[in-house]
Amino acid sequence: MNNFILYDKVFKSKYLFIVLFLLLGLKNHGFAQISVDTYFGVGQSLVSDGVVGDFSTAINGNYAGFSASAGGLLTLSNVQKNLFSAYSLALTKNIKISHRYLNIGSFYVWRPFSVDLREVNIGLLADIKTRHFGYALGLNSRKYSFSNAAKQKYNLNYNISVTEPLNLMYRFSYFNSINRLLLFDGSITNYDKFTILQETNPMFIAKLSRGISHNMQIYSELCYMQSGFFNVHVGYFGFLFRGGMIWTIN
Repeated sequence: MNNFILYDKVFKSKYLFIVLFLLLGLKNHGFAQISVDTYFGVGQSLVSDGVVGDFSTAINGNYAGFSASAGGLLTLSNVQKNLFSAYSLALTKNIKISHRYLNIGSFYVWRPFSVDLREVNIGLLADIKTRHFGYALGLNSRKYSFSNAAKQKYNLNYNISVTEPLNLMYRFSYFNSINRLLLFDGSITNYDKFTILQETNPMFIAKLSRGISHNMQIYSELCYMQSGFFNVHVGYFGFLFRGGMIWTIN
């Protein structure tokens, strides 16, 4: 059983590393600008049973108006047994409209919902920015299913899954320079790097970023999550603090 679970984890994660190396390889052939986003995070929620630690790396490559990205997430948690806890893939096209750019793209996000269940999201997302505001709207389809290890554990010879056909995704942002070095970005959204919540469960994200060289930026983020924000009863859900760095390879 343990060998099967290990094989299942390796099988699911190998595609992410293939994409990561392909994106890095593009730079070696002069085809793309590459940026690497790495962060450490700590947080807590109603279901985390203590403090949770996150480490993530995402690589983004740009070429001819297209952007391709791949990211992975490692999580240390009392309730989550899988160290490798999520990965994402995305492809985006930049379209110039007047003097602004509209970004339209598709994405895929895989992550464990519990020890035995897996959550897969696929969707479309569009965003546009003005001088101080950003707007994003999209749709995603979510599917919950048993892992291969769980099917063998419970002797399930057939597929059992639950699908949410369409869910709304949104992000409304405000950003402004505090001074010559610091940039503030505040958002209300129901999705983040590896998380997509229900429409009625928004996150409040405050971000400070600072450029320390022509190709390197550091940032910190505080995420606060509410459950039932648009309902009569509003309940605390969780928070997350992140500190990270973005390195651009010109």
